[in-house]
Amino acid sequence: MEYFTATSLRRGRIYLDGNYLGENRAGDLPRIFRCPAGLHDICFEYLNHGAWHRHTRRLRIAGTTPILPLDIPFICEI
Repeated sequence: MEYFTATSLRRGRIYLDGNYLGENRAGDLPRIFRCPAGLHDICFEYLNHGAWHRHTRRLRIAGTTPILPLDIPFICEI
């Protein structure tokens, strides 16, 4: 099992290969997500001025631990 975080200045929804995983934050801390090793599409969806925006990144996730998850940064409009 592999681990990742999806960081951004905004709170948003995280999708792994089209499946909803939850919000990117738990309070003020980044949430750690689990997935099988391999190539994945990670999508960050956030609300900005009443419209939903999506950013998707395709990444190979391997060699992570719960203590050292892969950090996937997303840049969004503030």
